[in-house]
Amino acid sequence: MKKRTAISIILYVAAILIAGSCDVIAKQIIKAFMSDTATSDLLPLISTVMFCINMCIYLFLLIVWMRSVQRRLLPSRERTYMIIAVVCAVFLILMRSIRYRIIGEMNFASEEVFWYLYYIPMTLLPALFLMVCIRIERKPEGKLDERLVLIPTVVIMIGFLTNHLHHFAFSPIGDAPLTGSNGTYTNGWLLHAFEGFAVLCVIFGLVLLTRANRRLHDVKKVLLPFFFLLIIFGLVALNRLLSILDKASMFKPNEIISFSAVAIFESCIRNRLIPYNENYAGFFEQMCFPTMIADRRFKPAYRSAQSVDASTEQLGDALDKSLYLDEDTKLSAREITAGYSFYTEDEWKASSTA
Repeated sequence: MKKRTAISIILYVAAILIAGSCDVIAKQIIKAFMSDTATSDLLPLISTVMFCINMCIYLFLLIVWMRSVQRRLLPSRERTYMIIAVVCAVFLILMRSIRYRIIGEMNFASEEVFWYLYYIPMTLLPALFLMVCIRIERKPEGKLDERLVLIPTVVIMIGFLTNHLHHFAFSPIGDAPLTGSNGTYTNGWLLHAFEGFAVLCVIFGLVLLTRANRRLHDVKKVLLPFFFLLIIFGLVALNRLLSILDKASMFKPNEIISFSAVAIFESCIRNRLIPYNENYAGFFEQMCFPTMIADRRFKPAYRSAQSVDASTEQLGDALDKSLYLDEDTKLSAREITAGYSFYTEDEWKASSTA
């Protein structure tokens, strides 16, 4: 492992631990006020500051990693699914902040809406994880379309969003309003079905990653998915234990799932299960040969120092047959994974140096 990579990982993990510590401090302050043992009027402000630091660190880490994925990976379904997964994780953190720190004393209807919206990214995250794993392990002869995973995902999501009509996910206790507060509802079969679906997605995804890692002929890399599985279930079990003991935990289940997914995706990139280049853009910028890589809509992803100067119509025509941009400049194209490569040749220079 390169020294720079090791330092980046250490700093990333340290930032997560700092964010978790801030959350514990905020919870302890709230608990002190609930039990009337607080001795300073500044404690509510400190609690709010700790909460904001926690939220900002998580958002910063997720957005930085998302930007790195956009920069390192060529346009592909894997990259798209990863970016959507990170957006879901960001949405989860924002929904938590809005519900518990901003809504405050708003009406019950508003609180219920944010409670249900919270389960949109919660439902999508395990599905997207499995979809990425299917793409990584895919075989040329395979016909399985990973997007089929979205069918049960959408069904479960609709069930959560319409819970006020059927109460399959959450049922109110007595006449208490259904707001998501502890002691006001009981869990229904739809919630348990979602939990089972999420667990199956994670386990099946890790099995696929193990099969993909076998191609690397490295025992440590083959066992890597199981290492992450132990971390996920270990942290979830620790959270449950701390909850039973009435102790504050550093991480919430959605944070564990989000950052575990990021860690697994990053390990797949580092193991070259998803092709990448640390400085792909810089590599292209140093090329003197006029070259460009574009997506399916002809939007440039990478360009050389002397870029291809052609219109969208000319790029499209070049896919069928090479054409001349001027008297001597010939434009050619090739189809590649998730896009096209374009390059030009100066035939006058070529003939003069021959």
